[in-house]
Amino acid sequence: MKQDVTSSVEKVLNSLDQVKRVSAPPYFYTRLRTRMEAAHSRPQNGFFLQPAFTLLVLLFLLVINVSLLFNQPTAPDQKWAEAEEQTQWRTEYALQESIPYQENPIEWAVVK
Repeated sequence: MKQDVTSSVEKVLNSLDQVKRVSAPPYFYTRLRTRMEAAHSRPQNGFFLQPAFTLLVLLFLLVINVSLLFNQPTAPDQKWAEAEEQTQWRTEYALQESIPYQENPIEWAVVK
């Protein structure tokens, strides 16, 4: 059995001695180089962020933001209503101080 394996290995090794190096057909590498350069120089399908396009999009967003900022609907009635509501709260709950945690305990004794 060992001799069968050895003989088959020898046959395989002997067959490798007869193998010759494969050569490329003439002008193969020049044609390959031209194909690679053509694929590289050809514009690819897809979306590119070129600087001009990016600046155009940023300018468009800036114009939209500015227009929305200046064209906001102003409701003076709403502002007056909020101010009146705040004054009602202050008068009803006697809010004199801006921060309620700065209370003076002496004042509480006088009020009670």
